[in-house]
Amino acid sequence: MFGCYKMNFFTLKFKSPEIESIFLDYYYNQSIRHIRVALFFGLFLYVAFGFLDPYVIPEATSESWFIRYVIFTPYITLVIISSFFKYFKNLMQSFLFTVILLGGMGIIVITIHSNPKTNYLYYAGLIIVIMFSYTFLKLRFIYASIATWTLVILYEIISFEVVKMPTAFFINNTFFLISANLIGMSACYQMEVSFRNNFIQQLTIKELGEKRRQEEKEMIMKDLHDGIGGIMTNISLLTEISQRKPDLVGDRSDVLTTIAELSREAISELRMVINNLDSKDRDWHDFAADLKNFGGIILSSHGISFSIHTSVTGPSEAPNTVIYLNLLRIYKEALTNVIKHSFAHNVIIDFDKKITDIVLKIHDDGMGIPAEGPKGRGILNMRKRAQEIGAQIDINGAKGTTIIVAVPLT
Repeated sequence: MFGCYKMNFFTLKFKSPEIESIFLDYYYNQSIRHIRVALFFGLFLYVAFGFLDPYVIPEATSESWFIRYVIFTPYITLVIISSFFKYFKNLMQSFLFTVILLGGMGIIVITIHSNPKTNYLYYAGLIIVIMFSYTFLKLRFIYASIATWTLVILYEIISFEVVKMPTAFFINNTFFLISANLIGMSACYQMEVSFRNNFIQQLTIKELGEKRRQEEKEMIMKDLHDGIGGIMTNISLLTEISQRKPDLVGDRSDVLTTIAELSREAISELRMVINNLDSKDRDWHDFAADLKNFGGIILSSHGISFSIHTSVTGPSEAPNTVIYLNLLRIYKEALTNVIKHSFAHNVIIDFDKKITDIVLKIHDDGMGIPAEGPKGRGILNMRKRAQEIGAQIDINGAKGTTIIVAVPLT
């Protein structure tokens, strides 16, 4: 799974075209608002610095203002407007690339027309363009590097061949421009790597979540097959036997009563699954309410006193469906055993959901479970369900029966 997330060392592109395409969509959606703010800010700076031109380069103010207000300002305004249209998504990096090239080349041209005594000062504007490109505009590393090194090379050629800048100033400006470029490259590289790693992390979480949901559904389908499927099989067998060999079943009213009970059990199982499967609004408070409602109904009808204490702490997140259903089934199995076998008068339930784990305790004051006695199918089913959700289950048959189920959540 992780092989498709490998990146090219220089361009940082994912080796999988499909993953790269998904990343570009993600990058656009995460960056577009920031890019618009950056473009507005870049426009403001480019226009605002024009007010310094009459004081710094009075002899070239007209040329400078032509570049700033007739060429660059309309273009970056067009880019800002384009960012609100759908076609901008596929052309975003090209637009940003040309913004940097045009802005930087404008400064270089201003240098050509400036007085030799002051033109060396405008390299600082080029440094601003370089840092803006690498760190603020969301221009990807490969495009930012090409654009800024192109500007540096052009500046070097113009300064040396056209402007004939004094050697000391030329060396000084070259040192700072190259240093700014290297620092900017490092920052931009790390920023994009971090952005891509964050994308990988989110995509991995999504994939694992989908895998977990698929596993949950498969477990639930298996559970439905074993539970409701078994019930329906019994109903079918009883019906077929009573029709074909009525002498084997005795009183048909008993058969009908059994079929009715099995049908009610199947409906109850199906309703429980439907209520909990893929429900986004249910939480552990709802689970506690289910414990209370089911326990009160099933035990009171058999004359057994019922009390419950519940505690739910931590964030009220949606429960894992498999844990939810298996805990409910363990609970139902335990109460069914109380009714059938314990001769109990009182049942006490404790449910405690914390951030790290869930503890469900079921205690009755019945006859308990003999230490050496055979273990019924109900106890085996409870242990099996606990194992499926990674829970520890402890069953103590002394002084009544106490069942404690502990489910880790971390």
